[in-house]
Amino acid sequence: MKFLDKFYSHANIPWVNLTWTKLYHNSNIPYAKNPCDSFWWKDIIKLFSKFRNFTICHPNFGNTVSLWNDSWSDDALELKMPHLHSFAKKKNCSLKFFLDSDLSRIFYLPLQSRPQLN
Repeated sequence: MKFLDKFYSHANIPWVNLTWTKLYHNSNIPYAKNPCDSFWWKDIIKLFSKFRNFTICHPNFGNTVSLWNDSWSDDALELKMPHLHSFAKKKNCSLKFFLDSDLSRIFYLPLQSRPQLN
């Protein structure tokens, strides 16, 4: 758990910098992507679900916060807006990805179905 706290807090430690640079340079959320070859990191990231239960996200840059699954507002958006979540193309997108992207990359459009004509 201490390793996850240091990792998500972007502690200025060589292994934290290396892990962010090597595995998550393309704005993937760490628990949403399986790490490459490190057995050590695979074991640590398995604890993320327990870590998430007692932590609150502070979005800062938004690259480590899941738009839908993390509780960066009062509750996870997936639970608050299940209908909107059903239109999402990327269920594990980061808050940063959402803010930097066009709606057509985030949602299947149109967001509402057309009324049927009789």
